[in-house]
Amino acid sequence: MRKGERLRWGRWVVLALSILLGIYLASPLIALHDIASAVEARDARALTDRIDFPALRRSFTKQIVEEYFELTGAKPPLRALGKRFAVSVADPVVARLMTVRVLLDLLGKGDAGESAKVSIERAPFTSGALKDLWQVWLDSDYLGRNFYVHLPPNKSREEQFRVNLRLTSWRWRVVALELPADLREHLARELVKLTKDDRNPDASQPPGERDKTKLQ
Repeated sequence: MRKGERLRWGRWVVLALSILLGIYLASPLIALHDIASAVEARDARALTDRIDFPALRRSFTKQIVEEYFELTGAKPPLRALGKRFAVSVADPVVARLMTVRVLLDLLGKGDAGESAKVSIERAPFTSGALKDLWQVWLDSDYLGRNFYVHLPPNKSREEQFRVNLRLTSWRWRVVALELPADLREHLARELVKLTKDDRNPDASQPPGERDKTKLQ
């Protein structure tokens, strides 16, 4: 192959790699826009297509359980038993979060139900949250098949959600959503209340009702 031909082939290779890199860099931003559009339109089907539900459920469980142990001061059990215990403890709260309706509210309004909410200005997928794509890109990280971004971009780290998209079957999907500290704490406190009620089911009854129950 002549030198001129080698140079032309080299330019084509560089151009092709540049195009592929550009697609890789832009594609998760396009996915974010698709998710925001689905949330704004309350399109449950489109949102479902962009979420890896088992992975997202694990993400919520891990966060809420860790916050639960932090609040209660209890030591988490070890190994496989500890894992099963953590899942069972957090299930009442996590199961509620995993409905598409609640996810639409959480992503678009910052509302996780049962009074667990942040202001709508802090919701991760409002139209305003993705208005400045340049700032969104600056707040993002690429790591192989994973893309991480803090939303909304104009808030402090303590107020933001951290979204993790993963490229699976040539499609970016939400696999984790790190909640802001105040929302995470609220959900963990809800879990603390549930576990206390389970341990002492009569505690929520008036004294007279508790006495009647004991006599039966």
